[in-house]
This record gives sequence, C-alpha cells and structure tokens, in this order.
Amino acid sequence: MVNKAQPELKFITVQMDVASVSKEKRLSGALTLIESATAAEGPGIYLLPEYALSPLPNDAAAIKGQAETVPGPMTESFSHVARKHGIWIAMGLLEISPDPDHPYNSIAIVGPRGELHRYHKTHLWDSGVEPWRECKAFTPGS
Repeated sequence: MVNKAQPELKFITVQMDVASVSKEKRLSGALTLIESATAAEGPGIYLLPEYALSPLPNDAAAIKGQAETVPGPMTESFSHVARKHGIWIAMGLLEISPDPDHPYNSIAIVGPRGELHRYHKTHLWDSGVEPWRECKAFTPGS
C-alpha cells in the first residue's frame, strides 16, 4: 500500500462581538474578519460563534424577527467569500422553522464550490432561569 500524504486541514476560529451590535453590523464585521483572516491563514474551515448572526436567546421578539431562510441573503454573502478564497465557513444563525414563533438554532456551512449544508441544534439547553432557555425559544432539530 502506498502512503500518500494527506492535505492539512486547518480550523480557524473567528471571534467577534455578537451581543451589542445590529444584525447588519454582525454580518459586515464577520465578513471583514474572514477577509482579513484569509490573508494571514489561507485555506481552511473558518468557524464563527453559535449566535454569530443572530441575537442571544433572551429576547423573544428579536429572535422571531431575525430568523433567516437557508439558503438566503446571509448564507449567500458568506458563500461568495468562500468561493472567492477557496475556503469553508461555518456560521451560527437563526433559521425559519415550520413554527413561526420558534425558529431553529442552526449552523450553516458554505464551501468553496458553492456547497451549502446546515444543522438544526437538537439538544436545546434549559438553564431553568428566564429568559435564558433555548428550549422555550427554538424548535429542536431532528
């Protein structure tokens, strides 16, 4: 058997403010950070935080109002950057579910050839303290 060298797989975490800025600023900030990081890090899988593009689950009105379609404008913005740099990007966002009052807590993953994958969080935590209860705010995945 021939031992062929495997290409290196690199994960790059992108740290950003997810609590105190608008959705538009989170999107533009994340795109700017990824553009800058690709110059320094090169190809890899760029990982954004769980609530990177959405409000934290302590404001029911904001949660419902910021749920996205997938595919949609947010994922298309990241898909463009992924294709441009030949990278993968994983981002946390709220996705519209069959229950309009309880979106999915999702991760969308876009790839260098326009691939789009998603995961709906299945195990929603319950802190037991209002308003920090994912199980009350989101639809669980299956």
